[in-house]
Amino acid sequence: MINIYFLGFDASSSTPTVANLLSYDAVLVFCDNPFADGTSLGDNLATYIDQGGGVVDVRCLNRLLHSIYFSLCLFFQAMFLYSLSGAILTPPYRVVTSVNQQNGSPKVLGAISLPSHPLMAGVSSFNGGASSYIAASCTVETGEGAYLVASYASGEPLIAAKDNVGPFLKSRVHLNFYPASADARSDFWVGVLSCLVIGLTFCTVRTLQLTECKS
Repeated sequence: MINIYFLGFDASSSTPTVANLLSYDAVLVFCDNPFADGTSLGDNLATYIDQGGGVVDVRCLNRLLHSIYFSLCLFFQAMFLYSLSGAILTPPYRVVTSVNQQNGSPKVLGAISLPSHPLMAGVSSFNGGASSYIAASCTVETGEGAYLVASYASGEPLIAAKDNVGPFLKSRVHLNFYPASADARSDFWVGVLSCLVIGLTFCTVRTLQLTECKS
């Protein structure tokens, strides 16, 4: 059984060390305010992966999910994902390359490239809401081993991943949406939260059963 809880760490005021990160099995990195030091954070995340950690990046997430059992979640803030730099954005670690942010054109789930992929478990619909904040010009780095899991109906990547990263052969995940839901503001996404939870657990274990979610 995995119990999911919320936990936060504000990386706009300080940068977590590798030792800090290793307190968690996987971390979720998102953007909303500038990182204190995007380069050091990116380097620390790459070292964290090399030492067995899992990393998911999400477009503009404002809260993280924390598992008591797996210690899965850590909370970051930054203004835009491209303010994160350093080793995490180099070919061995990156999943996508993106430029800037776009919003204002509602986005919905489109083609599912890998319907049986664990990241799609329980995901039957997704609507980014009236604002639909996503990473613009987002390219999945397939030449570096990354792959597309699902797209928006308008063609942009929605979920992408990369396997066998680092000495511990970890998985990396990119979720291309503003993660705050319509419960927080009416123009945000509507759908299922499970892709956030599964994205973290996929970076840690490949078989899981989610039984409870608490805030």
